[in-house]
Amino acid sequence: MGKLYSNRTILGNIALVVFVAFLVTLTFGSLNPAFAQTATNSGTVSIGGANKDYTVQADRSGATVTFSVTISPLTRPQFDAVTIKFFDGAGTAVGQVYGATYAQAYQQISAGVYGFVYSWVYTFAATPNDVQIRIYEGPELTERKSITLDVRTPPPSGGGAPAPAPAPTPTVPNATVVSSTAVTSQTTTTPDGKRVQTFTVQATATTDIQKAKTEGKTTVEIQIAPAATTTSTVVNIPTNVLQSAQGLNVAITTPNAMLELPPALVAALAAAGQGLSLTVESGNASTVANEVANTPGARGAVVLGTPTVIKTAIKGNTNVTLPLKGITIPADPEAKAAFLASLAVFAIHSDGEKKIISGTIVYDKDNNPIGIKFQVDKFSTFAVVKVDKLVKVITLKIGDTKATVGDQPYTLDAEPFVKAKVNRTLVPVRFIAEALDAKVEWKANTRQVVVIDGAEIVLTINSSKVLVNGLDKTLDCPAEIISSRTFVPLRFVSETLGAKVAYDAKTKEITITR
Repeated sequence: MGKLYSNRTILGNIALVVFVAFLVTLTFGSLNPAFAQTATNSGTVSIGGANKDYTVQADRSGATVTFSVTISPLTRPQFDAVTIKFFDGAGTAVGQVYGATYAQAYQQISAGVYGFVYSWVYTFAATPNDVQIRIYEGPELTERKSITLDVRTPPPSGGGAPAPAPAPTPTVPNATVVSSTAVTSQTTTTPDGKRVQTFTVQATATTDIQKAKTEGKTTVEIQIAPAATTTSTVVNIPTNVLQSAQGLNVAITTPNAMLELPPALVAALAAAGQGLSLTVESGNASTVANEVANTPGARGAVVLGTPTVIKTAIKGNTNVTLPLKGITIPADPEAKAAFLASLAVFAIHSDGEKKIISGTIVYDKDNNPIGIKFQVDKFSTFAVVKVDKLVKVITLKIGDTKATVGDQPYTLDAEPFVKAKVNRTLVPVRFIAEALDAKVEWKANTRQVVVIDGAEIVLTINSSKVLVNGLDKTLDCPAEIISSRTFVPLRFVSETLGAKVAYDAKTKEITITR
């Protein structure tokens, strides 16, 4: 759209034009009123060097969107200087193509002071889920405000109930994903040009949360998908939604990081009447590299990929997974294993603490490494780094499910025990695999468990025969299944994977270093 007309001849026809706009809007809205989508945003915009109040709204019915914009108070020169353009969610200008009607009107507030209402109807050929309204000032079209409104895709024009969207795939095991319709978003632009997209979880999410509980799931996952142009992603989970999730893990998945709040933290927030608000954005690799170079114990580490900044006021143990996107992983199996073993996380905490955190490599269903997982109790800037030699220390106790992996607490799914007949310690295979960043495969037809981390170990349940890189070896303590858990000999597996094992008979504590 060009500059808003200031010619006084408009005033004579304004009532008629606004009335026609109203009728057109009403007509489009009535095509499918049950599924109309409305989104609104309000705030201030700088016009003529002063903040003016604005409200923008987009009403969608079928493939038709009716926009309206109000700004006030404006003097006549300020009014004349305002230009408004409309874009689809991908940032493609659509405001140069007019729909059935449009209208602009002065609203006289007092002598010489005006506001205006701008209405416009447009029918999209495609059906994006969000639209943008941008406000400019002056002949040079200086952008003063950009607002994205989520209007979502309505049902087919043939009427009837909308086709159900495919169920989102969980990225967390044993999780139920909150429906995308229960998460609304809006985008604003800060004075320094940052595009902030805020996602708010609605009360309707409690339906998905209850479903997760009914189905015996352990996690409810909220998947956040910001636009490619988003600088900063804000996620808000109200208190009532967190309270309904008590007893479950709550996972928030964004392109830059995934956070998993354990049930204890969810319960603590709910009991305190607190909701959750967090901000996730990209950090500066050069800045983090300078911090690494000046941090004892981290010198020599190389920053890989783009750092992630997580800001939130919550405190409590939280699992964080950083994706390995943008990081080249060697294809050769041995080089790949060595590379993954060298990865860690460098943290610059908000309280000034800086340190290296060892983590666990996360794999997808096809056994491709996709992330590094670690635990923190405060939030900061995090970066994936490669270290020349990172010594990982693992501790556990006989008869106790509590352990540590690096500086992170770990809970085993079954207690380690000593096989008295041969005086050997057996541990759940999942623990030793995750602790040493190895992969585990179960072959049900042959009742074999395969542990892979550079070396490949093939253990057969209740058999003393074991294969190590294809070579036959003999065990004095075979792997076995107890209460549906597979146990493997700790020392044999650990030492075969290059670790050292020490046992303190007095405290019954085992220490593994690699």
